Amino acid sequence: MSKLSKFAASAAVASIVVGSLCACNKAERTQGSGPPAASAAAAQSAVSNEQDQDSQLTEKLNKYIDCLNNISEQIMRARQDYFSFADEKKGPSTKGDPRINLYISADQACLDGLAKVKPLPPPLPAIEATVTTYEQSVREIVPLIKQVNEYYKQGDYKDDKFAKGKAMHGPLVAAFAKFAAANKNLDDKVSKINEDLSARRLASLEKDPTQKLHYLVARSEKEAKVLVDVAVVKDLKDLDLEKLTALLGVYEKTVSEIDAYTSAHKDETDKVNSFPNFENQTKSFLKSVKELMRRKRDGKDFKKESGYPTSIEGHPAQVLEQYNRLITDGNGLYFR
Repeated sequence: MSKLSKFAASAAVASIVVGSLCACNKAERTQGSGPPAASAAAAQSAVSNEQDQDSQLTEKLNKYIDCLNNISEQIMRARQDYFSFADEKKGPSTKGDPRINLYISADQACLDGLAKVKPLPPPLPAIEATVTTYEQSVREIVPLIKQVNEYYKQGDYKDDKFAKGKAMHGPLVAAFAKFAAANKNLDDKVSKINEDLSARRLASLEKDPTQKLHYLVARSEKEAKVLVDVAVVKDLKDLDLEKLTALLGVYEKTVSEIDAYTSAHKDETDKVNSFPNFENQTKSFLKSVKELMRRKRDGKDFKKESGYPTSIEGHPAQVLEQYNRLITDGNGLYFR
């Protein structure tokens, strides 16, 4: 599962978006009177309303994204870990010594965040029922995962010959299936809203010369997402080399622009916390996509390689991992 980019870890970044819109609009205001002035005032009001709505939407959306990027990722990782030892249909294996770690730690933070933004504007009727279903599935599955984890962690299967492990298997499998469906539904809807909001934010940042660095970061994240959508394939034969190469060129140009801008504006860059981490990660992601492109070009199937997928150069899993690191680093940036 790939991570979603956030607009802010706090309201501060949202206020930057608002500020850039205001600065841009003030520069374009007419000085005359009569109809032109009225028109400018109407335009100012429309922009103000839109930026207020987007600021409110940002606060709400970021709580959904926090859940998808944290508790959802933990639950899906626990699912993968559990099914690596327990057959989905047959149940847990009674041979050997199970080595599983189903640690869950972000559930309450997610639930508290959802409760906090639920009554806040704007109303989102198309997604709020989905959020409720997601919340219910989290409340249902987390206690089950913790119970199963403790059972194997304490070695209790040695005392009852896996009896309780087998009894817990069915409810856990059902809860995993319910959560996976709720998670996908929320992810799909949040992604669509996030893309629309990202487009508006990117347009406003592009118009504001004081937000050049912020704009380049947002643009690079958008272009990286487009690259991932093309690059993450199950089989090398499914990869569109021509499309990937074209998108790679666009992204590499943006990475070069970031390099050039940070070199020329070191004082500004130094004010953005952890920016070197993000900048380095743009290059790590770029390299992983280049390696995948080379595999396709040279006909070197990643399925013939041995080792963990994320450690194999040019494997789609590595591309996705590098993208997720990029978004994690980007979500941690704070533009003053």
